[in-house]
This record gives sequence, C-alpha cells and structure tokens, in this order.
Amino acid sequence: MDYDHRTGEYHINEMKEMLFRYQKSVALEMLQKGYHDAILSMVRGDLGGPVSEYKSEDASAYIAEHLNEPMLKEDLKVALLRVLCIVPVKGRSSKETIGKLLLNRELQKYGVTIESTRATSGKWRFKTVWTLVELE
Repeated sequence: MDYDHRTGEYHINEMKEMLFRYQKSVALEMLQKGYHDAILSMVRGDLGGPVSEYKSEDASAYIAEHLNEPMLKEDLKVALLRVLCIVPVKGRSSKETIGKLLLNRELQKYGVTIESTRATSGKWRFKTVWTLVELE
C-alpha cells in the first residue's frame, strides 16, 4: 500500500499486487512440483512446446557400457559426475554431497535409474552397491 500525503489516503499499487500474486503462484508451484519441474513447466509454457533435453554422447556410451553392472557407490558416483558434467552450484562447497536423487533426475533422460543394494558377502561386504538399470 502507498500513502498519499496530499489526500491522506492509502492506495493499493495494482502492479505490485499483481507481481506478489505471480510470485506466490510460482512459489506454490515449486513447493508442489519441486524447483526443477516447476521451472521446466514455465519454460515449456513460454516456448509453446516441449523442450528437448541435452544428452551427452559420452554419458550415453558410459551408461550403455555399464548397464546392469554392480559397482561400489563411490566409484559409480564419481564416474557419473564426470560423464554427466555435474558440478556443485556456484557458491556452494565443492565437497557438498550430490546424492542419488539428483543423479536419478539426470539419468532419467537416458532411460535409466540407480538401484541401491547393500552387499552382504564377498569383497564388497557391508558396502553400498549401485547398479544402473533401465526404467520400466
């Protein structure tokens, strides 16, 4: 609200009100869908159609080569971060953990996901094992 000293009345700035309503709707959409999906839906709406996602040839080759092959969590994570070119967000620590959720979001466009298991015997006993499997 703005106060007009000449008349002694309060007035609502309609443009500010519209901006706040828009920001509220965007924030609610982000809470419901998540940041990534909300931004994609906004971009698709502005462009009038689907947005094709970039697929790296190196990542596609790596995924095809290691599909259904169990690997230690740490080894697969390092390899996926390298081939998918995922780096920590600017201003964040380089040691910040990038988890399975973010990796699965990136791997979804390649038609695969990470399955996690706990090895119970052998050289990987008591270690977490990740396997790249195709989405159903």
